[in-house]
Amino acid sequence: MAEGEMLKGDKLILRGLKFHGFHGVKEEEQKLGQKFLVDVDAWMDLRKPGQSDKLSDTISYTEIYRVSKQEDSLE
Repeated sequence: MAEGEMLKGDKLILRGLKFHGFHGVKEEEQKLGQKFLVDVDAWMDLRKPGQSDKLSDTISYTEIYRVSKQEDSLE
């Protein structure tokens, strides 16, 4: 999706997601890990769920959280 198109869509905002990850240059960071605070702006087209009013047609905030956590947890 082109940038101009994304801005015309709907945005789900998740702020202050907290994860523990093992990223960094230092050995201690990779061994002990550290806490990360993540903000997510997820652009999408929510016209279909808006018209149908069906939960199954939309995206779950829980799924966005899960994907964010998975990405943050990668070593």
